[in-house]
Amino acid sequence: MNYIAPASAPPAPAFQNIQQAARWSGRSDETLYRWIAAGKLAAFKASRSTVVKTDDLVVLLTA
Repeated sequence: MNYIAPASAPPAPAFQNIQQAARWSGRSDETLYRWIAAGKLAAFKASRSTVVKTDDLVVLLTA
């Protein structure tokens, strides 16, 4: 499945928490957590949130 950002979408931030990334990508939180657990998507803790790099998510969505 190829990801195509809507033309009217504002630019995405460099980093997003899981809830933001799920909304932005059109996937569920659970899907993102599965990708992280499987090693498909890198993530790290920032304070109490799990954060992903938007560029890494784009690469995964367009692969």
